[in-house]
Amino acid sequence: MVEERFKKAKETIEKEVENFGLKLEKILLFGSRAKGNYKKDSDWDFLIVVNKDLSGREKRKLSANIRLKLIFQNMPSDVIIVSNKTFNERKKDVGHIIYYSIKDGIVL
Repeated sequence: MVEERFKKAKETIEKEVENFGLKLEKILLFGSRAKGNYKKDSDWDFLIVVNKDLSGREKRKLSANIRLKLIFQNMPSDVIIVSNKTFNERKKDVGHIIYYSIKDGIVL
């Protein structure tokens, strides 16, 4: 059941990123769902890495599209979108969400 939800989330994210004209580099599930200490009403936290930098407006639009599709799958979500460049620059930055997403997250 859990694996099926991961698969559906990944497919949804891949499709929305592709529809936005981007290449998906990586998806990390982080937070309580990744750690296994979630509650029934916990949301799903995704860090999505794409091939190029986006403006704040573009990130908000893509994030909203993904969250809308996931809510229809009964997966209320928080979505963070970063470029591969930013991901690589910040992945060793203790205190940054990217660092903790790698440390405690699950790659989908």
